[in-house]
Amino acid sequence: MLSNCHSHYSFHYGILNPEELLQIAVRAGSRHVALTDVNSSAICLDFLRRAREFDVHPVVGIDFKVGTKTKYVALAKSNKGFEEINKHLSQQLMYNEPIPDRAPRFDHAYVIYPFDSLARVSNACESQGHVLKTRSSKQNILTTPSLRDIPPCPSGRRAFQ
Repeated sequence: MLSNCHSHYSFHYGILNPEELLQIAVRAGSRHVALTDVNSSAICLDFLRRAREFDVHPVVGIDFKVGTKTKYVALAKSNKGFEEINKHLSQQLMYNEPIPDRAPRFDHAYVIYPFDSLARVSNACESQGHVLKTRSSKQNILTTPSLRDIPPCPSGRRAFQ
């Protein structure tokens, strides 16, 4: 699975439109792709529609980021999860509230924290009576083929130089 992919809707973090992202995923042999633009879900519906054309299982979510620091990534399990994630983002954006270090409890979405923030989040969870489960570091290593080794698009344009 290609996870935490950004489209051109993630200013400074993504350059691809949904179709280009899906083309790269197919050439890389990935059948699952998670689109998680930075503090935005604006292109998610287009991504979901286009994924059918490529026989790719789409996952949508949001990369909750402050400056260059990812606080957490939320991935929707269902339409209800997509709604929960967007309500949370709207709350932050509409009322100019800071994005908290710890995500709210989502009943229909997964939350992924960066490794460098796990200790801080774990302590906050324990102090509130929650248990944060993590796996050993070897189990958390994700391997995918190098995107630089993927052949260029039919147009001849390489996604990564």
